[in-house]
Amino acid sequence: MITTIAQFYRFGKFLGLSKKEVNNLLFFHDKKHQISFRILFIFILIVSSSILLFFLISIGINSADSTYPSGTKYSTIKIKDFEKKNEIKYRLWKKVRDRLLQY
Repeated sequence: MITTIAQFYRFGKFLGLSKKEVNNLLFFHDKKHQISFRILFIFILIVSSSILLFFLISIGINSADSTYPSGTKYSTIKIKDFEKKNEIKYRLWKKVRDRLLQY
């Protein structure tokens, strides 16, 4: 890379350009649109940093959440709980059915 820059300086000297003019060709120094490029650069920087921050926060929130709403990482539900629930539903359904059949 250094050799290519040195070659640019040699070509510039051969063409009669000064070092300042060669630097302006190598490094983009547009005086006319300098403010526009700075605003665009700041905008791109803000957007990319906000996207990165959003992903970091979402990853942090997801990793901090527990698996279950009770705050545990394992399930506290057992098969007996389902059996009790079904038994209660069956008893309620039986009462409702009996009352409907009475009329």
